[in-house]
Amino acid sequence: MSIRKDMNGLMESYENITKPVRYAAKSWAQTDHKPTQYSLLRSESQRGRTKKEKHKSWVPEGHVPVYVGQEMERFVVNAELLNHPVFVALLKRSAQEYGYEQQGVLRIPCHVLVFERILESLRLGLAESHDLHAVGDGNNKVFHRAAAIRQAKNTIKEILCQDGRVVFEEDEIKAEAEKYFRDFLQLIPNDFEGTTVEKLQSLLPFRCSEEDQQVLTSVVTGEEVKKVLFSMPNDKSLGPDGFTSEFYKATWGLIGKEFTLAVQSFFAKGFLPTGINSTILALIPKKKGAREMKDYRPISCCNVIYKVISKIIANRLKRILPKFIAGNQSAFVQDRLLIENLLLATELVKDYHKDAISTRCAIKIDISKAFDSVQWSFLNKVLSALNFPPTFIHWIMLCVTTASFSVQVNGALAGYFRSSRGLRQGCSLSPYLFVIVMDVLSKMLDKAAEKQLFGYHPRCKNLGITHLSFADDLMVLSDGKVHSVEGIIGVFDEFAKHSGLKISLEKSTLYLAGMSSSSTQQLSEKYPFDIGRLPVRYLGLPLVTKRFATADYAPLIEQIRQRINSWSARSLSFAGRLNLISSVLWSICNFWLAAFRLPKECIEGIGKLCSSFLWSGTDLQPHKAKISWEKVSTPKHEGGLGLRSLKEANNVSCLKLIWRIVSQGNSLWVKWIQTNLLKKASFWSLNNNTSMGSWIWKKLLKYREVAKGFCKVEVGNGELTSFWFDDWSPMNRLFDTAGDRGIIDMGISRQSSVAQAWTGRRRRRHRAGYLNLMEAALLSQRQTRTEKVDTVVWRGKNDIFQPKFSTKDTWNHIRTTSNTVSWSKGVWFPHNTPKYSFCMWLAAHDRLSTGDRMIRWNGGATGICVFCQNCVETRDHLFFACSFTSGIWKTTAKGILQARFTTGWSQLIDHVSNNHRGRVESFLIRYALQTTVYMIWRERNGRRHGQDQHSELLITKWIDKQVRNRITTLRRMGDRRYDEAYQMWLATRS
Repeated sequence: MSIRKDMNGLMESYENITKPVRYAAKSWAQTDHKPTQYSLLRSESQRGRTKKEKHKSWVPEGHVPVYVGQEMERFVVNAELLNHPVFVALLKRSAQEYGYEQQGVLRIPCHVLVFERILESLRLGLAESHDLHAVGDGNNKVFHRAAAIRQAKNTIKEILCQDGRVVFEEDEIKAEAEKYFRDFLQLIPNDFEGTTVEKLQSLLPFRCSEEDQQVLTSVVTGEEVKKVLFSMPNDKSLGPDGFTSEFYKATWGLIGKEFTLAVQSFFAKGFLPTGINSTILALIPKKKGAREMKDYRPISCCNVIYKVISKIIANRLKRILPKFIAGNQSAFVQDRLLIENLLLATELVKDYHKDAISTRCAIKIDISKAFDSVQWSFLNKVLSALNFPPTFIHWIMLCVTTASFSVQVNGALAGYFRSSRGLRQGCSLSPYLFVIVMDVLSKMLDKAAEKQLFGYHPRCKNLGITHLSFADDLMVLSDGKVHSVEGIIGVFDEFAKHSGLKISLEKSTLYLAGMSSSSTQQLSEKYPFDIGRLPVRYLGLPLVTKRFATADYAPLIEQIRQRINSWSARSLSFAGRLNLISSVLWSICNFWLAAFRLPKECIEGIGKLCSSFLWSGTDLQPHKAKISWEKVSTPKHEGGLGLRSLKEANNVSCLKLIWRIVSQGNSLWVKWIQTNLLKKASFWSLNNNTSMGSWIWKKLLKYREVAKGFCKVEVGNGELTSFWFDDWSPMNRLFDTAGDRGIIDMGISRQSSVAQAWTGRRRRRHRAGYLNLMEAALLSQRQTRTEKVDTVVWRGKNDIFQPKFSTKDTWNHIRTTSNTVSWSKGVWFPHNTPKYSFCMWLAAHDRLSTGDRMIRWNGGATGICVFCQNCVETRDHLFFACSFTSGIWKTTAKGILQARFTTGWSQLIDHVSNNHRGRVESFLIRYALQTTVYMIWRERNGRRHGQDQHSELLITKWIDKQVRNRITTLRRMGDRRYDEAYQMWLATRS
């Protein structure tokens, strides 16, 4: 029997429940949520039966704080809790006490306890504590199907061992997993030589200043601990102790002081117990059909206390990174974007498809087991060479070196061992430490190029660009000569001896251009590189040499199609499919939109796919659409579903790239553009038909007319502001008014800045009035001159210009607006149920498949109302002119609407959409209407398809129950604004 059926049955007959219930909170290593097992206990008359009915589900431990408080009263704080195992024991004992109490209380159940504590918590909380709650379908087939699919997908059924055996038994798989990861994490490579702090200091110019040292080692405050804890998501993977951050948040008032002391103890005493730093290695397959342990990526699941400690260290460390991490590293460094590496790579490979060009090459490097191969001694010496304070280094090395591991295999843990190297993937500190390690490689490559061990790639020497990197994703650039490739390999060999990180030549790819066949042959014979051809995927997106073609964006279309086909769409409501489109499919699209101006055909193709999925599921039948995709992709207050138009989102992304260029950001991509494409010219002065730059650059140039309305400059010292082409005066861009003739008449050169226009010339009098206005603007600006740097500002909300880019405000400015609908607040309001709101939205548009619409589609269809059998079924008749449905609505809403009660659809939808009532009353009226519309529509569909008919009284009871359930959910969520909703609703029941 399904959980949903069980729960519905219990909900309808909770007053007659006589079976005691056992409830026990559990912690499963194989799930990233909080599982709970509950079962019906045998009564005295059932003692002879051995079989128990039970099932497992995900529910919150809502009353644990009470038992934590009771345990805390017995516990005397003994200062540094981390020095004792009593802290974790306290929490576990509290959870156990809660389970025992639940078991005892529910042996003698009353309907209030069962209804309030168990059924509401289980039925309503079940889906909400699972990621799929957002689809709005509640606890239904999609929830359990997704869980079953995930479990089947993640189950390891067989493993090819290192000795060639294939094992199927779980114990043998666990043994192989433990052996593989123990051996790997404790391996010291034979060619590892290490290095010295002195050698690293000669390579790394940065030294941590005294001011930075004070920031890194400052006292950890209680507020800092709390802020870090409460910033963590509630339902992330459990560590070995079985507690989530939600538990600590819920009990903060009781154990917050002790938790803070525990964290502060680490920083004060420099001690981290093994239990706190124990870790579960969750195995994630790198590819389909993974059969060997090397095909799995170990992700670390850490305890919450450790997560807080490491996050505090990481938060301090990441503030320092922009000061010394090379500009070609775009991962985990503030204000650096992945797409900028892709954009720069696109500029550099622009001519790779041509034959008549100078030799050049790009090597896409694969570093084998990058995070897991870092030698700790190397990391320690790098931190010392950078002059990080010893105390801070000690904290980092404690986090890194004291970890113990158990491997999770099919939900069970295997082994318990220490490691000798590596940075844990899943630890918040690891990415920043890895970037620091990789920065050593960056400096080694740069130094090798300076020593001419390999030559620079064309158009890279001025900025000293030797490579681009995103964490361990590395692309090395050179002039393509054989000795250059040899020099690059030599650098990697040296780096491997120092750090333990080795490149996998077999998995690395060489992209060549302008090279003779003999040189290509020589390289392929000497090194086991793959010789690749562009376009290719780089950082998850296509790296192309020419204009974007159909074949280049085809992977995006196919990825969306595959995602749609992978979902159990027939079990999803319209609201569920809408949520998947907005959260999953739009995320995929936004990743591409951030870098490319997608062709019109691509955007239209995506729109057709998403529209078909919304209205027909995986059948993808476009003719089933009830409302056009253009209307769907408008804000809710304009009658749409709140999806952003991809075309408009694409335009905003282009404007954001232009903003990064004109605001003269510090990214390597912007610097390269300024050096190689702009040179000394203004971005606004270039010719649209230039042959310079990639196809992306040319698209940005064509979009400048739109960008001009958003960008201005606030002049300070005037040195960075173009006199003719920047918008700095009341006359906007002066060149647009004066043209080339104005440049001659004013005597100010085309390339002049405002500061240069202030000096070296005298004010002139002109016949043309607009030239005199320019002279006046220049004089006025000179009189208000400051020593501040010029600031580029962007048009935001209410047309206010600010020195930052806002995606939301820019989208609001450029999008096509529609008339506001009067009923939006009656459909979309806080705490609505998505599938009810979606049905209501269709009704508001009169797009439900009512009888009158069916007759239009098919003249032979029956359009008579299935309830009264008297009239043609229209939207207004069904809601609520029909005698049957009007009775349901009267019983439901007469008490709360009173004198304002009506059965007319137009009057009713206008009434529920206004704000003339209080928050609680408005919510109850709106939610009652949505629930009634949904229940009537469901009953109508059931009758049309030959299902059992239900009485007016029973449907009314269903509606009442759904409203009460929703109110109870709000109480459980802790929204105190609706505390009187239950009493207000009960007062309206006759």
